[in-house]
Amino acid sequence: MKVFCLRDKRYVTKDLTLKYDRKRIRLEVNDLTRGLVGTYVDVYEMPDGRIQVHAKGVALPCSIFDPHQQRVTYAAITENKHLSAVLAHIKKEQEKAASPPKVKPVSAKNNYKKKE
Repeated sequence: MKVFCLRDKRYVTKDLTLKYDRKRIRLEVNDLTRGLVGTYVDVYEMPDGRIQVHAKGVALPCSIFDPHQQRVTYAAITENKHLSAVLAHIKKEQEKAASPPKVKPVSAKNNYKKKE
């Protein structure tokens, strides 16, 4: 029932994604969705929070990605013992290769020699 829902139009990009309410919605690839690139589709947000995407009166299969729920916490990073060993190794390799770049003045690049 679409009586008590929010309806909005959204643009479908080349990679079959669209943005809605700070979320990225990815449409599944099929014959119908391939033809929707560059067009607008209807996005319905139901009272219970579900989101449906419709085009030409047909509900489209999609997956929703919310970047605000996918954040990695600092605690999750520090608990990973393998990560700290890898980061230490990378830091050591970067310190070895971190010699200052040799910069020549423009006159040296052009083989300019001062006349005496």
